[in-house]
Order: sequence, then C-alpha cells, then structure tokens
Amino acid sequence: MSTPADLPAADPSLSSAINNLASAIQAGRQTSEKPEKLWNSLESTKLIVSALTPILLLIVGIYVTQVEHHQEALTAARVKSYDTIKDNLNRIHCYVADRGPWKEETPDTVIGYKRAVDREMYEEKGIWSDATFAAYIRYTEAAFKMNRGPGQDPQIRALTYQKSTLGTWNQDFADKFATPDPKYQQAYDDMYKAFFHDITH
Repeated sequence: MSTPADLPAADPSLSSAINNLASAIQAGRQTSEKPEKLWNSLESTKLIVSALTPILLLIVGIYVTQVEHHQEALTAARVKSYDTIKDNLNRIHCYVADRGPWKEETPDTVIGYKRAVDREMYEEKGIWSDATFAAYIRYTEAAFKMNRGPGQDPQIRALTYQKSTLGTWNQDFADKFATPDPKYQQAYDDMYKAFFHDITH
C-alpha cells in the first residue's frame, strides 16, 4: 500500500497552475469593480476552466503513476514468490503423476516440499488474489489427504504400484499414501492458470 512517503514531490507545474487560477479569480474581482472592463460570465468561465485544466491533468497523472507503481511492485512480489515455490510444486506433481524425476523422491521429501510451499503461500497470501489462493488450496487437497489428526502427516494421493518397485521403497511408506483424487489433473491445471493470470495482469 502506498504511503505519503511514496507520493512524488510537488510538481512546479501544479504551483504554477494554482497561481494562474488565483490570478484569474483576482482578475475577475477587479473587473467587477470596473464596469467599463467587465467580462461577461462566459469569458470568466473560460478563463477559470483554462486555469483548472492543468491542475486536473496533473492530479490524474499523479494518480495514474501511483497505480502503475503499485501494480509493478505487486507483479514483482508475485514473480519472486512464484520463483520460490515453482520447483517444489513441480517435484510434488512429478511424484504424484509418476513423471520426470519422480524416482529421485520419497514420500518424506514430497511432504517436505508441501510444507515449504505452504509456508511461502501463507506468508505471502496478501499478494495473491483470492481466486489464486483458493486454486492453490484445491490443488493441495487433490494432491494430499490432510487433517488426519494431531501430529499426523498428510498422505500423498497417488498410486504406489511403480513407486513400490524402487530399491528405495520402504514398507512403512505404504501408510503415507491415500486414494488418488480423480480431479487431480484439473486442480493442477487450474492452479497454474491462476498463477499465470495473477502474474500477467
């Protein structure tokens, strides 16, 4: 949020425009005291409007500049946050879907990635739109079974058939998995569309 310290210094053109307006009003008063030089109301109005125009343009310009500055700062913050979580999100997806480097992971490392992403998303919740944050929550619910009770880790919603053939497989890993969510891929796609929209708009 912009603070008074963020506002640009007073533009000399604003002072000049205000001075012109004051002069126009003063001139109107002086001519009202001299009937022989009295301006009609239309001429006086034109003079005042011409003096007000640069003031209004300057105010609009300051507002537009502040909006653009805010949007640039917000976009930069979103890009930075996304860069922090994108690799971990990709690792989670690869493990759930048995794609890419999934064989390099274990259930424990994947759950660790989720915690790291959660930490970043909740710390930076204010920079994301409500729609994007909701899409992220839907994705995590499609990838993990949570709320299993006090002290219980979330379970990964994924098949274990291929994973259990690895030499790194431990029989205790079986309890770290839950039934896959049939809407997982849709939730994954929706989340990335939401991130893209927030970063590019």
